[in-house]
Amino acid sequence: MWERCMEATSRRTIDQASGRRANSRIEIAPLVNVPGDHYRGVVSIPPVNLTGGAASVQVTPAGGEADSIFALSANASRLSRFAREGGVLWLSQTVNGIADAVTILFRSQRPSLLAHAPRRGDDRIVWESSASGLSWIVLRSVPRVLAITSMRVELSAGTFQPEPAPGITIFRQSQRQTLAVTR
Repeated sequence: MWERCMEATSRRTIDQASGRRANSRIEIAPLVNVPGDHYRGVVSIPPVNLTGGAASVQVTPAGGEADSIFALSANASRLSRFAREGGVLWLSQTVNGIADAVTILFRSQRPSLLAHAPRRGDDRIVWESSASGLSWIVLRSVPRVLAITSMRVELSAGTFQPEPAPGITIFRQSQRQTLAVTR
């Protein structure tokens, strides 16, 4: 299901060594002390249909100011994403290349469950978070303008500046759904 060394959501440099997969988890280690944009990650192959489903993953973020990213994308100019950088969580949607983002403080170093969920009744996309997987908090909700029938799930981590100790981002199977995607 996963293709290595790709990130369709940006024009950033993607380094060849991408990370390690084992036991329903993907570990991605950003580069240490390297200037410029450097991201590693995986993308679902083939695209998935999220009609009547959701995409979720448990994330243990990298350290320092390294980014941990969970995104759904149709292409580089049409996507929604969670991006965690330090103590800030970015909830963004990009439509026709124009990004609309909300940021919230998110200081927990514990693993967090994050989910993108299309809602049929009011036709919205929601960004949700949970500490336990039992109850979910809606962090953001917007009218759905992206087609959800052919999305790629992207998991990545990296840095945009030299980081002396970026740590490792760990993406794990969510207890709410299978790793990243349900239909």
